[in-house]
Amino acid sequence: MISKELVKHARKISYFPIKLIICAAFFTFIFLEFDFIEPLEEQTLISILQFFQIQSYYLDGDLFIGNIYAAEHFTIPEFTHTLFLIFFPSVMLATRASLTIRLKFIFYGVLCFISFILLEFLMILIMGGLGIGNSVSYLHANVVFSGLVAGLVIEMSLLGIITLPKSEKITPIVKRSYKNEYAYLAILLFFSALIIYAIFNILDIREDTVVTAYVALSLSTILTFKYYISYFMWEIKKPVWAKLQLKKQPVKKRTKVSFLLPAYNEEKTVTKLLQSIDSAASKYDGDTEIILINDGSTDNTESLSNEAMGHLKYSQGNTYTIKNSGKGFALQYGLQKVTGEIIFRIDADSRVDENVINYVVRHYDDPTVGSVSGMIFPIEEKSIWQKSMVFLGCLNMFYRKGMNLIESILVQPGAFSTFRTEALEKVGGWTHNQMGEDGEITIRLGRYGYRSIFEEHAVTYSEAPNNINELREQRVRWAVAFYHSRAKNMNVIKEFNGPRSLMVIFGLLSHGGGFAQTLIWPFFIVALFLDDSVSTLNLVSLIGIPTQLVIVDILVFSLLYVILIRYLYRFKKLYLVKYLPFLRIYFFILGTFFKPEAMELLLQHSSKWKYHTEVSHKELIKRLKRNVRGNKIKQPVIDNS
Repeated sequence: MISKELVKHARKISYFPIKLIICAAFFTFIFLEFDFIEPLEEQTLISILQFFQIQSYYLDGDLFIGNIYAAEHFTIPEFTHTLFLIFFPSVMLATRASLTIRLKFIFYGVLCFISFILLEFLMILIMGGLGIGNSVSYLHANVVFSGLVAGLVIEMSLLGIITLPKSEKITPIVKRSYKNEYAYLAILLFFSALIIYAIFNILDIREDTVVTAYVALSLSTILTFKYYISYFMWEIKKPVWAKLQLKKQPVKKRTKVSFLLPAYNEEKTVTKLLQSIDSAASKYDGDTEIILINDGSTDNTESLSNEAMGHLKYSQGNTYTIKNSGKGFALQYGLQKVTGEIIFRIDADSRVDENVINYVVRHYDDPTVGSVSGMIFPIEEKSIWQKSMVFLGCLNMFYRKGMNLIESILVQPGAFSTFRTEALEKVGGWTHNQMGEDGEITIRLGRYGYRSIFEEHAVTYSEAPNNINELREQRVRWAVAFYHSRAKNMNVIKEFNGPRSLMVIFGLLSHGGGFAQTLIWPFFIVALFLDDSVSTLNLVSLIGIPTQLVIVDILVFSLLYVILIRYLYRFKKLYLVKYLPFLRIYFFILGTFFKPEAMELLLQHSSKWKYHTEVSHKELIKRLKRNVRGNKIKQPVIDNS
């Protein structure tokens, strides 16, 4: 179990995630105890309906739509709306950011509230006009669309408040049609809608409870069910190059490949990485070169790299040492040095499988392919955190196969991704003075019209966090990088050059909904004990509601675990199946502590810096290192036997 040290750290009142949870409990109490959200929404909504001469009336505290003889009760999902609305005042009160930023959160909270009302008006207009509006369908539609809209408003509020890189306009280089991809996406969304409909009926949701709020919060996870459909569709329509892989047909064209390795203080891993690349080169008939960019390391990375380069048998390589300037700059510098037609961009704390080159190169026979990535597993599986990375690797494989179908891969991971050199040069290469260069270049390549592919047979092994301190440092950094990579390409959401635009929007609302997920437990506890039926010890509420929440979890995650077990079997890692329950704890820690911590870091940084510049970026890096590395959490004591 997690040790007392983690609990002791979590109790620190200065720790933002804990302050956020306390504030969420406080505002849940205020909103529900004084019960002003639902009446305010109803009164505002009925005023709008009457203005547009839509029949409606207010009776005994309830809103009805239609004439008095055939009216349908319209339920405001108070619990769902409260869950999302408490995010804004909770952050406002918990953050140490400037007063201006705090006031902006109140503005976005009001905007979210207005969005709920406008959404309800449109729902009545459309569903009533089509003759499909009844009390249950209104409630179900209200819960679903409220969850989606609120998640998007939360995320857009952060993107509007945080100081981020500016988006750039792009004119596609590769002109392509996306008819098939849009058709597949329509099919996937249709089946996702059926699944949501089925869940509402299985739970027999006919009134507003905390269960409806939990379902709304689980929408982003429920919608990932489309990946199950896409997975089977992918297997059915397996393309020619995938069939060739299974038959292990030789690659027709042997192109020169370059391994580009940015390295900073990697003396412990650089030798084994170079040896693994040389081993992979021995399995490939074409030429292989290695370009290592020593980004101002202060250890023995340079000398060990030079020594290992001298022992290469099947490839040739060079080490270039530059002043410490960040990974993006090192990659861009290396782009000027490579001579291969395909670049393997590998982190220096990784090792590659000996067959990796052959599996990747065949994809580049298609001139529209700009990037290919593969599977990433941890080098070691000693700690519970490293074991969790195996599960995440399998999940990424599952999701990426689905994204392949609709051509919407948004991140080719930095630990292992490959690029067509010509494509990189045409789009301007990697950016620097920002975080998340891997996601940024992936989205940008797609905006230019290049395809990004996932190759499941190409495997790389990378260093994974060994303890909770390392995991915290990595995930807070990645959470910051998420905003940088998306902000740099925010124009993608209005370009609609393929399904990628829609998937970026979905990613934003899913990410925003994740912050509301942080507040679910204080919200749930307070809401449950404020319920009149609970206060009178009604066992139906005390037992029934938690049971429904468990059912939602089972419906959402059981099939996911089946898929994970299948992949564990495929990769001969079934011995890890007993650790699967820990995956829920892993996601809880990430969502409850590390994501909010990154948000607070960005908010404080934005209080000082209004614009994203080279100077402000360096200050952000310093703040990140100071806040994360200077506030360690002792490793939880967990039995890994």
